[in-house]
Amino acid sequence: MHIEWKRDPVESSHDGTGFRLAVFLVADPGNGDRLDVDTQNPLSAVEERFLTARIKGMQEFYRGLFWTGIDNSLDRLSLEPGERQAVEAEISRKISRPGKQWALWGVTCNSRFD
Repeated sequence: MHIEWKRDPVESSHDGTGFRLAVFLVADPGNGDRLDVDTQNPLSAVEERFLTARIKGMQEFYRGLFWTGIDNSLDRLSLEPGERQAVEAEISRKISRPGKQWALWGVTCNSRFD
């Protein structure tokens, strides 16, 4: 199995248009991969503007939401532990996992600029 990234334009009320970054899990049947992997629906997605925001804590918060989607999707697929670790490692090369307290920004929302 491998992952593929897709970058699609989205309308944004912030500045007109932006991009949504989505990650898909793709099975390689020739390698004996499972054929029940849903390649039509992303494992998770996030708007790029949230990953580049200058507001302290916002990037980590949205990476956390992105990784929550990844975790939920991979839980539904019930991959073998080694397969799951490989998929997570490949995804984290582009969007790293946030720290353990990533969700606190969503509670406090005290915007501080870097």
